[in-house]
Amino acid sequence: HRTCLQKFSLKCHFKCDCFHGLLDNKWIANVTSRKVEELDLGIEGKSKVWTLPNSVFYCKTLVVLKIRGTIEIDPPSSFQLPSLKIITLNLRLRLKYGVCELFKLLSGCPVLEDLSFDTDGMGNGMQIGYSSFLQPSITSNS
Repeated sequence: HRTCLQKFSLKCHFKCDCFHGLLDNKWIANVTSRKVEELDLGIEGKSKVWTLPNSVFYCKTLVVLKIRGTIEIDPPSSFQLPSLKIITLNLRLRLKYGVCELFKLLSGCPVLEDLSFDTDGMGNGMQIGYSSFLQPSITSNS
């Protein structure tokens, strides 16, 4: 019997790409299998990019997802995050294929209430809020 996790936070800063391989996707898979509600990942690499594991996209209990650093987001073609209400993205790199990946991510989040994203690492992002009627409003922070 595994204990449920309310929150998991992982922050790594790799000054040398030789240590990047130490970050194992099994860590995140273990966390998502324990029904985590809030996942906060901050990973910075010198030049290598870490890809968000697919196990995150199948975590039915995830309510809050915060991602920052040199992390690539490439959602699978079919997934569902039925509990996800808040997404915060602060990425130094673009989504793998651009805005299409963002829309793919949103399509799997039926109860999403708040999306904040910044893809240049300079705080020049956007916040998209969803009302109870799912009428989106977009506000630029720049």
